[in-house]
Amino acid sequence: ITGADDLDIAIGLVLERMPAGGVVVCKLGSAGADAVWRSDTGTRRIRADIPDAPGALVDTVGAGDSLAAGFLAGRLSGLDVADCLALGVACGTASTRGPGGVGAQPPRSAAFELAGRVAVRHA
Repeated sequence: ITGADDLDIAIGLVLERMPAGGVVVCKLGSAGADAVWRSDTGTRRIRADIPDAPGALVDTVGAGDSLAAGFLAGRLSGLDVADCLALGVACGTASTRGPGGVGAQPPRSAAFELAGRVAVRHA
């Protein structure tokens, strides 16, 4: 989107164009995901680690889409950014436990249970 080779520079460029309250979410594969946004106290960045999830890794296709869907479901439900990111990472992780992207996507209650096991910290 930005043409930048450096992730931090790309995030900064996107944030410059976003309205107040906008959040940039970056998937980081097996390292989880980051969320970055501007607040009254400056730029904030958090990282959500991949949780231990039942089953073996089967297919990573669609994991990023599932992460985005979980994050957006959290935002639409009024959750704070950390809980949205945890839910997104939980959904992305769950999707890797079956073939085809969404075949292993859990029901909402199971997604929230898995999100409860996602470690979210300041990055």
